Amino acid sequence: MKIQRNQIKISIMVLILVIIVGAPFLYWFVQPAKAMDVVIIDKTVPVNTYREHKGFMWILNNLKITNGNSDQAFKYEEDYYGFSPLANEKYTLREVPEDIGKPDLIYLTDTYGVYTDDLYTNNDQGNRSGLIYGGTQEKEVTTISNALDQNMIIGEFNILASPTDSQARAGLESIFGIKWNNWMGRYFSDLSKDNIEIPVWMKENYAMQYGKKWDLTGAGIVLVNADDTIIVLRNNVELGKGLNTINFSDTGENEFQIKNNTHYYYWFEIISADKDTEVLANYKLDVTDAGHKILDQYNLPSEFPAITRTTGPYTSYYFAGDFADSKSTPSIYNMSGLPFLNRITTLDEDSNQNYFYWNVYDPLIEKIISTIN
Repeated sequence: MKIQRNQIKISIMVLILVIIVGAPFLYWFVQPAKAMDVVIIDKTVPVNTYREHKGFMWILNNLKITNGNSDQAFKYEEDYYGFSPLANEKYTLREVPEDIGKPDLIYLTDTYGVYTDDLYTNNDQGNRSGLIYGGTQEKEVTTISNALDQNMIIGEFNILASPTDSQARAGLESIFGIKWNNWMGRYFSDLSKDNIEIPVWMKENYAMQYGKKWDLTGAGIVLVNADDTIIVLRNNVELGKGLNTINFSDTGENEFQIKNNTHYYYWFEIISADKDTEVLANYKLDVTDAGHKILDQYNLPSEFPAITRTTGPYTSYYFAGDFADSKSTPSIYNMSGLPFLNRITTLDEDSNQNYFYWNVYDPLIEKIISTIN
C-alpha cells in the first residue's frame, strides 16, 4: 500500500508539472488568430539567420498575427521582399512589386544590402566589397507612398544611408517626417583592434584621419559620418557612466508603458524631427565635458530622436536604430508569457542588446500592433 501511495503521489506531481509546463502553450493555442496584411522589406540578408527582420516576425507570430496572404504564421525565410540567400553561394531577389495594394502595415528595414564578401566569405571583419544588391530605390519609395492610405508604416535603421541615393532618401524622409544628418554610431563593449565586430574600414579611416593606428582599449561609442569621418567617445573619458540611453517623453512613457532610460548598445542614426513630427523617445549620450567639446566641433547634439511618429492620412513610426537585430530570438513562439519571462530573466549586458529587445522593442511593437484595426 505504501508503494501505491508513493506512486500516486509521483503521478500527481508529474501531472501538476505537465499542467504547469503545458498551460502557457495551451493558452496560446486557444487564443484567436488575427490575419493581417503586412509587407516586409529587408535587403540585408547575406546569410539565412534573417536577423534584420526575424525579431519583428517573431513578435507577430507570438501575438498570433497571421500572414493575410496565407493565413499562416510568418515564415522568416520567405515572407519578405529583398535578398534571399540560397545554398552554394546562390541567391534570389524578391523585388518589391509596383503595386502592393493598401496593406495594414509596411515594415521597411535595413536596405543597406548584400556585398560580395558578405555572401561568398565569412566577412566578420566587415570588409567593404562590391555591391550585389541594396539601397532603397526611388521606384520603391513611389510604391510605398502610393500604398499609404489609412494604414501604417514602420521604418527602421538602415534605410537612408548609402547605397540609397539622395532622391530616394528625401522621399523616405518626407514619409517619416525626419531628416538624417549623415551621422550614425554604435556602442562597442570592446574597442580593441582584436574585436572582430569593429570593421576594418573603421580602423583604416581612423588611421588616415588621426595619423595613428587604431590602438584603443576599453569600451565606447564610435560615430561615423557618410564622408567616413570617425569620432570615438571612450568610456570614462569622453563618455560617462550613462553611456547611451533611450528616454521616452511623458506621452511616450504613458502610452507605451515601457521601461524608461534603458541602455542601447547597437547601431543608431542621428536624425532630427520635422515640425509636425512627434518625438516619442530620444537617445541621450552621457558625454563628459571632453565629449561635449568634440561633439561641438562637429555641431552634433548629445540628445536626438530615437523613435518618432507622424499621424494624418497614415501613421508612421521611425526607429533610428537597429532595434530588431537580436541574437536572443527564441526558436519557438507559440507560448504565452514568453516575452514577460524573457523581460524578467534577461540581464543588461553591454555586449549585446537582448535586454533592450525584450524590455523596449518587443513591448513597443506589441503596443503598435494593437492599434491596427
